[in-house]
Amino acid sequence: MIRDRIKFIQKIQYTLNNPVKAGLVKNWRDWELTYLKDLKNMRLYNIVSIAGIAMLSMAHGTTPSTANPYHAFHISKTDMVFQPAEKSMQITMHIFIDDLESALEKQGKSKLFIGSEREIQEANNLIVNYLQSNFSIQLNGKKTPYTWVGKETTKDKQALWVYLEIKNIREVRNISVENRVLTEVFVDQKNIVQVNIPSKKQGYFLLSKSKTIDSASF
Repeated sequence: MIRDRIKFIQKIQYTLNNPVKAGLVKNWRDWELTYLKDLKNMRLYNIVSIAGIAMLSMAHGTTPSTANPYHAFHISKTDMVFQPAEKSMQITMHIFIDDLESALEKQGKSKLFIGSEREIQEANNLIVNYLQSNFSIQLNGKKTPYTWVGKETTKDKQALWVYLEIKNIREVRNISVENRVLTEVFVDQKNIVQVNIPSKKQGYFLLSKSKTIDSASF
């Protein structure tokens, strides 16, 4: 019987690695059944993300929000990959545009038209400032700033891929991530952070309004 979040995630990770152990794929992400497709909204959800969110929702006696017609969950996903050869940490964040605009509207910024031809000129600066206020990283015990690389919209124009980078990193012994993105807007917001350090174990954080910080050692 699974009684807590850690055991639950360990079981999910064990399941995801089975195709790798069987020699069917080199990476669990390449296994076609690793992802679930929501046919109604045409979105791809990571099994770990969905399972973790569902477990947290049930534990707190809540259900995922369906107020937004474009997505069933208020969720962001961040991938952090350490590139030793380049001495950099490359960060990719997936965030829904309507959610992001809701957060910026709370700061008095409206009619941003992010990701469209009508996007206002200061959109990038507004996004950077918002992220710097709500998303921070500590590497090897020290707060580490990241730089803006760029952004692009997803194929369905409903979300953004935001690209960030931390330069001049020789090694990653431990990492701490604080992610409060959108938690001031949605009580059911979940922020998933996946950390990939080559030749070492992966880090997986499931953050929310009640838990905005997590860390891992490698």
